[in-house]
Amino acid sequence: MTIPAEESGLGEPVVDLRVPNPVSFMVQKLLIREKRTPQKRAQDVLYIYDAMYKFNGSIEGDLAPIWTGLEGTLHPKQQQSIRDSVKELFSDVNDIIREAVTIPTDRKLDPVDVLMVCRFGFEDLFR
Repeated sequence: MTIPAEESGLGEPVVDLRVPNPVSFMVQKLLIREKRTPQKRAQDVLYIYDAMYKFNGSIEGDLAPIWTGLEGTLHPKQQQSIRDSVKELFSDVNDIIREAVTIPTDRKLDPVDVLMVCRFGFEDLFR
């Protein structure tokens, strides 16, 4: 994508800016979870929550087809790792979610809300 000069805040256009789609972004966070420190895992959970929350109304219509296309490009072990990650991170309120809700300084998040948004979001995505 290109951001025009009048909107970039830089006085010049930003050209060839690559923006990942939210599904690829969340999948990447899930695939690298075991390599991340606990603090980074909490940050990744917050990023996943923010994406799920922002795109909540378009999961089934817009994001699920992206997942379907992406899933077919992944090795079965990667597909299983993603599902295992979702189960591990979003089956119940855990220490990672508790840590994630302490990160934002501009809002107060409830751990149960984070859990539910992510759990139900992934259920809708994986249908």
